[in-house]
Amino acid sequence: MSKDDGSQHGLDQNTVVPMTSVEDERDRKLYRRLLLQRRLARAAHAQTYRQAAGPLRTAGIRFSRLSPAAVSEALGPLSSLPGRDERIDWSLVERANCLTWSDANDRDAMFRTALEACAAASERVAVIWHTHMSGMRITAADLADHAPMILDLGSEIWVCRADNSPWLIECSRWDREICYGQFLPDGIE
Repeated sequence: MSKDDGSQHGLDQNTVVPMTSVEDERDRKLYRRLLLQRRLARAAHAQTYRQAAGPLRTAGIRFSRLSPAAVSEALGPLSSLPGRDERIDWSLVERANCLTWSDANDRDAMFRTALEACAAASERVAVIWHTHMSGMRITAADLADHAPMILDLGSEIWVCRADNSPWLIECSRWDREICYGQFLPDGIE
C-alpha cells in the first residue's frame, strides 16, 4: 500500500490545508442553534396570543400580534403606574373605577361597561396578557364581542389604546375585579 502524500490531489507536503470547512460547519451549527433558540423564545412569547388567534380567525375577526416591544410602547407611561405584585394599586390612582364580579357573566358585562367607558367601538385596542409576552391589537367592538374567550386566557389582563393610551382597563381573575381609569397624558393624575 502506498502512503497518501496528497500529490494525487494536487497537494505537496508544504501545502497547508485551511480548516475552514470544519470551522464553517461549527459556525453553521451555532447559527442554527441560535435560530432555534429565537424561534422557541418567540413561540413562548406568543403562546397566549396563539390560543386566542385560532378562534378569532375562525370567526372572521381581524386582529394582529403585538410584539413584547410593541406592548411596552402601547402602554407608554401607564407601565409606571403604582403597583403591587402583578397588579396596579388602583387605590393610589385618582378617579379609578373598580368593580367586583361574582361569576364569568358578571365579569364579561363589567368588562364591556369599562371598555365602552374608555374606547369607541372602532378604536384599535391592545390586549396585554403580560408585558414580556406578545399581545393583540383588535377593535374595541370585536374585543367586546369575544370578551369571554379572551378574558379566560389570563389571570391578569390589561387593555389599553393600541398607541400610547390615556386609559387602562385591568381584569384580575384572582381578585375578581375589573378596574379602569382615564389618565392625563403623563400617565398619572
